[in-house]
Amino acid sequence: MLAGGEEPAVRAAIVDHGLAAWLAGVAPRTRRVASVCSGAFALAAAGLLDGREATTHWRVCDMLQAMRPQVRVQRERIYVHDGPVWTSAGVTTGIEPALAERVQMSPRHFARAFAAQTGCTPARFVEHHRLATAEQLLRRTSWTQERIASRSGFGSVDALQRAFARQHGLTPQAFREGRPPLPAGSAPLHTPTPRAQ
Repeated sequence: MLAGGEEPAVRAAIVDHGLAAWLAGVAPRTRRVASVCSGAFALAAAGLLDGREATTHWRVCDMLQAMRPQVRVQRERIYVHDGPVWTSAGVTTGIEPALAERVQMSPRHFARAFAAQTGCTPARFVEHHRLATAEQLLRRTSWTQERIASRSGFGSVDALQRAFARQHGLTPQAFREGRPPLPAGSAPLHTPTPRAQ
């Protein structure tokens, strides 16, 4: 994400030092181009996002749209795949497209190597990433829990609620309302989902 003081330095690296021109030159000869977080600004400066859907860190989506109106900025997406171009909303989201490629390791070896590098299992890492996305959507939208669960990668509202209980000690609704966590040993957390009549 671009902080206020970093913007001129990033702009200088992208434009003044020729990164945008280099990207524009090599992109036609590659199978895919990807950016993570505010790296989308480099792709935009190279014209690689013109006419395409793309995303970046939610705090700078408006800046990207203002700087490059030709880009169809998707503010509520964690990653976007449009043709040969991938963009992602944050550092952790960039891992998801990369893992879509075959990793030529056994699952057990991959899990060990992953834990050695990150300090957690792949499953815990994915859950943490999904929770971060759900937290952002709970704070920034009035979406239902069903929609948030779907968009953040949880298979159901129940899975979303269980993850919130483990991580925060409260329900997604309580998190949205800013309530404090319940004391340890309290009754299980569950917000009934209204059924359609």
